[in-house]
Amino acid sequence: MYELTNVQRPCFGLRPVEPHWISMELKPSPYHNHTTIAYRDGLTLRKVIFSGKDRYTETELNEQLSEDLKYLLPKTDKGKPVLLTAASLEKRGGTGMCLACVFSRSPSIDLYHQESQCCWYDSVYDGTSISSPETFAAWVEQWCAETTREDLDAIAVFAQRKRVHVKYKEGDIFRFKLNRRLYGYGRIVLDYGLMRKRKEPMHDVLMGKSLDCAVYHIVTEREDVTVEELQNLPCLPSTHIMDNHLYYGDFVIIGNIPLREKEDWPIMYSDSVNIREQAVHLQCGRLHRCLPGAKALFGWRQFSQGSTKFYLHYRMLPTLLACIEAGSNDPYWGKKASNFDCDLRNPRHRAELEQVCAQFGLTPEELLAP
Repeated sequence: MYELTNVQRPCFGLRPVEPHWISMELKPSPYHNHTTIAYRDGLTLRKVIFSGKDRYTETELNEQLSEDLKYLLPKTDKGKPVLLTAASLEKRGGTGMCLACVFSRSPSIDLYHQESQCCWYDSVYDGTSISSPETFAAWVEQWCAETTREDLDAIAVFAQRKRVHVKYKEGDIFRFKLNRRLYGYGRIVLDYGLMRKRKEPMHDVLMGKSLDCAVYHIVTEREDVTVEELQNLPCLPSTHIMDNHLYYGDFVIIGNIPLREKEDWPIMYSDSVNIREQAVHLQCGRLHRCLPGAKALFGWRQFSQGSTKFYLHYRMLPTLLACIEAGSNDPYWGKKASNFDCDLRNPRHRAELEQVCAQFGLTPEELLAP
């Protein structure tokens, strides 16, 4: 079973295994393809590691055990002890830092602080893909070899973060991490939760507290980029994201640029999701149109743009660098992924956009940002 060493753990903000801790191999679920090792300090579980062909996850814990070491004790007086197994322990929330790497399905690496809900590194942005325990071990070696004293100090501070709740508003400019040393900057261009609160007419198909955010054409090691430096830069097409990263302070707000009358907003076009209503809806920002009795011109929900992600753009770092070099968003629109093929703003869907606009008596210029 692969496991980080105590020399490597500080590079990820993880607590080293103390000499007096005792390891316990837990009973696996029938569906698990990995080994689960927990470390206990007396009757307190301090760490759990899931390691195998499909994943590596190391999580800090603070869980209490029964005297016979067979049960996890409840968090509250109303709870009941549960049998200590790999599955039951995985359901418990951790404390402090967590390193989670998935090798199968959608490979990813996440290094985050569980209590504050903030992320130090997420491979979804730089496109790093780990497909096996062997490639993960090599990635760990490289990460640790490149770790500087400044990196160790910074992640040690990050590992002590407290949870915060941040108030945000439309037009806010924020900084976010593209990898552990590079930053990107973005802007909130629409708050759908605010539209619901105001009871504005809308094609309400987005789940959760959804925001539209646009990312500026900038990749930098600087944390002190100003609003004035950003305001004239072009942006990637805006996308729907959950508000978690802003609400918990993971994306740091640095200023505000008030919204213009027309921003770059996703175009949502689809049949009604209400089975009792036959209608087709069009939404772009605050512009909403509904045609009762009509049907969408294309495949069911082909251009709906009705999903809300937890991140900004997949593989954003290479995409941003390509767009900055090209001086346009052509490299972004040149991708073949489904989310680009289902976006009416994509230049290769100009004919479809004109048909949609004609159906509602509009022009593309009334939807697209200048």
